[in-house]
Amino acid sequence: MRRTKANRALTFVMAAALLIGSIHGVGAKEQSKAYDAPELTLTQGVTDYDLTEGITYDSEKYTLSVTDTGNFDINVAGDYEISYALTEKESSVSETESVENTESADIIESTETVSGTETIETTDAMATVEDTDQTPEGDAANTVDTQEKQVITFTRTVHVVAASEDEVPMYEARELVLVQGEEGYDMTDEILYDDVKYTLTVGDLGGFDINKIGSYEVTYSLTPVATQETQGNGQDDTQDNQVITFQRTVTVKEAVEENGEFEVPELYLEQGQEDYDLAAGLVYDENKYKLNIKDDGNFDIMLSGEYKVTFVLNPLEENPDSENNTGDADTSDPDQTEDTFVIPEGITTFTRKVIVSPSLVRSAGLLDDLDTWPDESLLTEDYIEINFKVGVSITPGKTITVRAGQTITVSNDTLSGGTNTLFNVEDGGHLTLNNVTITGNTVGDQGAVCVQNGALLDLGYNDKSPSITPQISGNTKDGNARNLVVADGARVRLNAKPANPIGISHTADMNANTPKEVMHGGRYAIAGDQGSNTNNETAITADRSDCVISYAYDKLILNLSKKQVLIWDPVSYCHDNSTGAPGVLWENTTTSFQSAGAEVKEYRGTNKSNPMTLVAAGETEESVGKYDLIYIRAPYIDLTEDDKAILLNYLSHGGRIFIQAEDSHPYWIEGNGAKNSFTEMNAKASELAVALGAQFTVNQSLGMALQESGRDCRVLFGTAQTTTGTGLTAGMNTWSLAAASPINVPSGATGVEVLMSTQTYRWVGTPGFATLPQEQGIKAWCVDQAAGNLNGVKWGRLTVSTDANMWAVSSFQGSQLENARIFAGNLLTNSRKNRISAAAGVNPNATVTNEQAQINTTKYQTISQALAKVKMNETVELLAASGLTPASNELLYNTSSIKEMNGNTVHADSNGTNIDVSDTGAVTLRSGEVTVSNTGANTRKLTVDGYVLTSGTDYTVKAVDTNNNTTLGGAT
Repeated sequence: MRRTKANRALTFVMAAALLIGSIHGVGAKEQSKAYDAPELTLTQGVTDYDLTEGITYDSEKYTLSVTDTGNFDINVAGDYEISYALTEKESSVSETESVENTESADIIESTETVSGTETIETTDAMATVEDTDQTPEGDAANTVDTQEKQVITFTRTVHVVAASEDEVPMYEARELVLVQGEEGYDMTDEILYDDVKYTLTVGDLGGFDINKIGSYEVTYSLTPVATQETQGNGQDDTQDNQVITFQRTVTVKEAVEENGEFEVPELYLEQGQEDYDLAAGLVYDENKYKLNIKDDGNFDIMLSGEYKVTFVLNPLEENPDSENNTGDADTSDPDQTEDTFVIPEGITTFTRKVIVSPSLVRSAGLLDDLDTWPDESLLTEDYIEINFKVGVSITPGKTITVRAGQTITVSNDTLSGGTNTLFNVEDGGHLTLNNVTITGNTVGDQGAVCVQNGALLDLGYNDKSPSITPQISGNTKDGNARNLVVADGARVRLNAKPANPIGISHTADMNANTPKEVMHGGRYAIAGDQGSNTNNETAITADRSDCVISYAYDKLILNLSKKQVLIWDPVSYCHDNSTGAPGVLWENTTTSFQSAGAEVKEYRGTNKSNPMTLVAAGETEESVGKYDLIYIRAPYIDLTEDDKAILLNYLSHGGRIFIQAEDSHPYWIEGNGAKNSFTEMNAKASELAVALGAQFTVNQSLGMALQESGRDCRVLFGTAQTTTGTGLTAGMNTWSLAAASPINVPSGATGVEVLMSTQTYRWVGTPGFATLPQEQGIKAWCVDQAAGNLNGVKWGRLTVSTDANMWAVSSFQGSQLENARIFAGNLLTNSRKNRISAAAGVNPNATVTNEQAQINTTKYQTISQALAKVKMNETVELLAASGLTPASNELLYNTSSIKEMNGNTVHADSNGTNIDVSDTGAVTLRSGEVTVSNTGANTRKLTVDGYVLTSGTDYTVKAVDTNNNTTLGGAT
């Protein structure tokens, strides 16, 4: 076939296009073989590296560049995809090529269209070759020019591997994210570096503003720390001595929670802090808004924890009054400071997290929201707070022992199902039980909770609110109640009114012991009747059914329910003188006390040569403590030293001893064949009284007349000499006395009370009574007096009577059984009251109680009692400068004070302020912070950390050594 000229021209153009395309394709393949891009491995943290390292290519034809680092960070180990480009140089651009073919049909027939861009895969990288064809113009065009630059792009993997121990990276700078308006931030957070070799400083902040949301590029420098090796040795240009400068991104995000609430910076307060403002540091336009608290989130400054407080900005009405606004600043200077935060425009409701930190003594060992019994490995801290999960009943495990120097606080929910003692507080340990129920546990002798000698148990918080007493009931040993068990010398403080039952036992056997203090008022004043010793805290009861809880002086006393009497007749005096058979006196004395509601225990010997002693009867100093009264009839024998020790110890606990003497009428001595000599008996009775700290003698020359015509033998009561009794004789009516002898009490004897008296006569004839001369006046024949010797102080009572017939039915006087029963009851009631007072630490013989401290107008027996009661802004005033009962490691409630007689005042400035007070009133600071003040130029004095500080001006001091010993009395 013959082609026309036009056809030949078209064919040429197509052939040229095919030829050019073929040249480009072959060229690309050849060029891809001209470079090699193997993977690169670098070591984390190196400072000298090249991302183009290892790439080979024709540098005469191409320029190599990095186009994308893929967020490469030499300080972060990982794999990075790095992008590169090879750009053709000017000198290597293809020359214009001409191709002419007017007749070659073979070429025309083999022409194919080839793309102007071809991608070629290589082994180590991905390369793309690009060019642009220029289309010829005109019909007759027979040449094609190619002037474009060729660009080859590819990627390769760069590995950053962790440094070995010898190649520790210089630093690792992670992105820092802060919250708008955040306080206390650190621009160097999230940067890891060797602070031994380098010093990190912040350089250019890049416009950073904590109050503006955004991202900031902040510049930092790591400067080598100069050492002897790097100074002056020519190494300053080495890598290890170069200043490293780098940047990282710091982002400030909006202070908005996921729930859409706007949150302002947190507020930190201290537990018990008095001066605080929940809106402290918040700045807003007080001319437009009033700031109110919408929801305080049950905030309680006395209870540590986190609270969410919601505020609202309410628009002001006309004539705004900013005095009632909560905000503490205006917006005249909108710039933020460390202590302020400007509420953004348009925000009217926002929240704030308020954190109340615990006091210093409660800052460690927090076990919160526990749903199981804690393992002992978690209980090693000195201060531990255990908060059990609300709504979960916990099965107790191994006994938690509160050791010396340890404080454990336990709160929330029910502890039930245990098989042993839950808490054992040892000497020097301190346990607080708040709002926790302890019930349904099977326990041992120590009960569910045991408080040993020298230990302290707080029922309810003593140092913060809300104080809620625990329930401790329904715990048993062998089916018998055994709940809270208290030992001698233990302290159990009641800090709130008990709403739930608490059962109490004592470690001692109450069948052989004195009344025992088991609880005293802490921040709460125990309800009770001092006159009747009635405990009005009905929720607090004795575990034993034969025991009762009594009240005295803000304390609860455990005692046997039924009054106890011991009748001791050493030589069986109360037997008939002629026949030796038991006499009516023996029987009626016992009957009188039994009729008064007492249980009576009787000991009697055989005769003077075979007497009965207390020791021989099996009694001890402890065992006689159960008796409210010990009645000794006709003590014909000398008191043994062992028996004397038993009786003196009994008196030191407020007990009463009744000595029964007799009259000294010569008729009974010399006539009627008397088997026993009353004169000898009365002498022994007087000796016994002296041995027990009391004194009396029986007058042998005077006597009360028998009932005869014309003689007045009526019994008179008290010093007023009335015919109806008062005090110990209340309810008794006069009767005619048979025979008795006057009791002489030496001059100067203290604490003597005349109970009964009558007219006396002088004995002159024997064996009858007809020769009695004229009356000799009214004399006492029954008296009560202070006795005992506890460090030189008389705590007990001794009663003596010289007429045993007062207990019996006699032909001389008629029936006196009712008077005897009443007298016995009065003696027992008074004696038990005295013993309860003594158990509470108050001498029942003190006519004026020796209070040592007062708060306002309320006085307290000891400093410790007052410190346990003082509240915020109150002052404990000491009432003496010597002879005080020392207080050890007692809490001085935050904002309260203690004031000595000389005006020296110590004021608690923080929670956890514990002090000692010596017998002179000198104060030692154990922990916390105080201010010491006085009036005028008087000395301000305090012992702290082993030093006695004195000054003429007020000062504030904080303790460091919590084990500092108490200031000794008179220390300077």
